[in-house]
Amino acid sequence: MNIILCGFQGVGKSYFGKLISQKLGRSFFDVDERVLEKNRNAKESSIRDLYLRVGEEEFRRQEKECVLELCEEKGAVIALGGGSLTNRESQKAVKKSGQLFYLHLPYMELYKRLQTALLPSYLSNREEAFERLFTERHSLFSQLADETIFLQAHTAEQVLDMICSYNYASG
Repeated sequence: MNIILCGFQGVGKSYFGKLISQKLGRSFFDVDERVLEKNRNAKESSIRDLYLRVGEEEFRRQEKECVLELCEEKGAVIALGGGSLTNRESQKAVKKSGQLFYLHLPYMELYKRLQTALLPSYLSNREEAFERLFTERHSLFSQLADETIFLQAHTAEQVLDMICSYNYASG
């Protein structure tokens, strides 16, 4: 059974995924890194740049392809891209593949955190667009996740312990 992490950009899916994989001795995969690997001959060095070049439809197709591939892994830790679960095929594959953890930060904390990052181009750095996307994704993640972890209420060590000690035999 895979351990799969979802959440908005900037919550720490890759950070926690690497820690979990080290602690449990599992392989770690990052959907965004996999998408970039598959485009290694292109000049983009970030998901944002790739998205701008190929457009949303092609980007989401490639993202879905990577999610479906990674869900075939056994006993891995997988960090999903922020929009990976917007695709129904990806949703089904993830649910079949393992336990899905939603790493949650409150809207304002996340918005402040992302002010220093380059937001995806489709947000245009506008608060209204970010708020709309946050609301949509929060609803989606909450519905699909087996467990929601409220990051603001826990230390990184506590989050790591909660995920690593989860009873995977019951899911």
